[in-house]
Amino acid sequence: MRSRTFKFRTQPILDALTLDVTALEVLSATRLAFDDETAMIEADIAALEHAVGLVAETGLRVHCNMEYSTLVLAAGLVTERIARGVVVELVERHEIFDKSDIHAWIAEAAFKIRGRGGMIAMDDVSLTTLERRLIKVLTPDIIKVENRDALFAVRGAVRGIPIIAERIETGKHAELAKALGANEIQGFWCDRHAPHYAAGAPWMETMVPA
Repeated sequence: MRSRTFKFRTQPILDALTLDVTALEVLSATRLAFDDETAMIEADIAALEHAVGLVAETGLRVHCNMEYSTLVLAAGLVTERIARGVVVELVERHEIFDKSDIHAWIAEAAFKIRGRGGMIAMDDVSLTTLERRLIKVLTPDIIKVENRDALFAVRGAVRGIPIIAERIETGKHAELAKALGANEIQGFWCDRHAPHYAAGAPWMETMVPA
C-alpha cells in the first residue's frame, strides 16, 4: 500500500510511581499531510506495522497514533495488522463525526482490534461532550491527558481506566501528575529519565521503506 518512506522516533512512557519504562509510543518524524485522508491512512498503517515490530523487539506495550478516519475507512487493514501489545491511540478530528452512524462503525472496529489482542487509547482527553460520548462507545483501555488542569476531573470521570499524563517536562510536573491520579507519564522529562531508551537505541529512529 505504501508509496513513501516514513521515519519514526520512539518516546518512552514511564510508571508514575517507579519511573520504570512501561511502554513506548511511535511518533512520526515525517511531515504528515493531515488534510489528505489517503496519505494519513498510509502513514497510520506504516506506524501500526512499526509498532508491531517494536512489540516483538522489546516485549513492551507500544502505542501508535491513528486518525478516527483511518479506523473507519481502513478497518480491514488495521485489524489484519494489529497484534497483541499494540495500542491504537485514537486522535480526534471532529469532521469525521458528521455522519450519524460513525460511532457504531468505530465501536465495531475497536471490537475487532481487541479481538486480536490489541488495545484502544483515546488521546488528549479533556472531557468535552464528544469525548464523553466516545468514552461510552469505545470503553477505552487507556486514557491520555495532555492538559494538566483537566487531569483531576478526568481521573474522577473514568475511574478504573489507566491514565497517561502527557507533556511532563519537569520533575514537578511528574509529581503533580502522580498526585492527581496519573498511572503513567510521558514527555521530555521522561525521555531523560529512561537512559536505556535514550537517543541511539536501535528503535529510537527508524526508516520504514515503501
